[in-house]
Amino acid sequence: MSYQISWEKHGVVEKFYDFITPRELISCNEDVCRDSRFDAIKYQLFDLAEVKLAETTDTAKALRLVQRIAAIDNAAAKSNPNVKIAVVTRIESLGSLASFYSLELSDSSWVCEIFETEEAAREWLAVPP
Repeated sequence: MSYQISWEKHGVVEKFYDFITPRELISCNEDVCRDSRFDAIKYQLFDLAEVKLAETTDTAKALRLVQRIAAIDNAAAKSNPNVKIAVVTRIESLGSLASFYSLELSDSSWVCEIFETEEAAREWLAVPP
């Protein structure tokens, strides 16, 4: 497993490591949304700072994956409409996918922003490290 879920007082941090598979992204997202604590959270922090990308990334496949995750999150937004999402990455292609994800959420109450550091993300989320 290339990710770790850490529940905090008002949110959840999903930290990913090394090479991650589409199945791991979906699994992590489902684990968070199914947890009984989900309905009370105010933020999700996706930390992709330690992710490494394979050299051959299929863009169409990646976009479909992001659409699938956004569909799950659009449904979850009906259960908890008060979530801010911060994505931490320095990899341009992951930032682009996060921007696409944000567009896919445009019909929900959730907002998503991309940051280069966890500190900047936490400042925007207004939560201490």
